[in-house]
Amino acid sequence: MVRLATYVSRLKKETGMTISNYIAQQRVGEIESYLIFTQKSLTEIAIDLGFHDLSYLTKTFKKSGYHFTYSV
Repeated sequence: MVRLATYVSRLKKETGMTISNYIAQQRVGEIESYLIFTQKSLTEIAIDLGFHDLSYLTKTFKKSGYHFTYSV
């Protein structure tokens, strides 16, 4: 049985990212795909992707280096 620490260590070695950063990057990729390929509102995207609220989604997206404005 492989320990979780082994997976985490391997992820860090192969990607140079912590597990938290890797997950955040994957979620930002999903946000970006939704923004490009759907007509959903940011609120709908937040709900679909499991974000607590719209402000948390925008905070996560901006923290990754993306910057955008939106209208409600």
